[in-house]
Amino acid sequence: MYHASKDLFLSWLAGVIDGDGCFTVSLTKQHNSKTPRLTVWAQVCITSRQDESWYLEYLQKKIGFGKLYTKKASSAQQYPIVTYQTTNLEDGVRLSKMVLPYLVLKRDKCQKFIEFASYWLATNNPDKRGLPEGKGRSRRKGDKIR
Repeated sequence: MYHASKDLFLSWLAGVIDGDGCFTVSLTKQHNSKTPRLTVWAQVCITSRQDESWYLEYLQKKIGFGKLYTKKASSAQQYPIVTYQTTNLEDGVRLSKMVLPYLVLKRDKCQKFIEFASYWLATNNPDKRGLPEGKGRSRRKGDKIR
């Protein structure tokens, strides 16, 4: 995936994440079934104005995973926004582990993200009895989040 410039690229990427990125974990309790379950949305995101988002396309191509999403301008925001997001837990953990040694400002958040997402993957989304759920959107072992 990377060649001689791996350290340079990862230190640059860590700087981008320290400035414009985030490690997001959202939990939602699903009430639409007889057995409620917890849905996890965990992803690494980097956001930029659309007219300055060339580096997000470069990042996606260089890393080889994740997607770009565009949000149109609204009355609250003057410019369209482009967001790079990992699309499953495994990719989120992989990207986080790649940049962790280079992060400064968001190192602790990254470490917590890795710990949580790794636990969720290892336990295969346990239900309230501690058994693997493995159904629909609540299962996150490699399934796409979005």
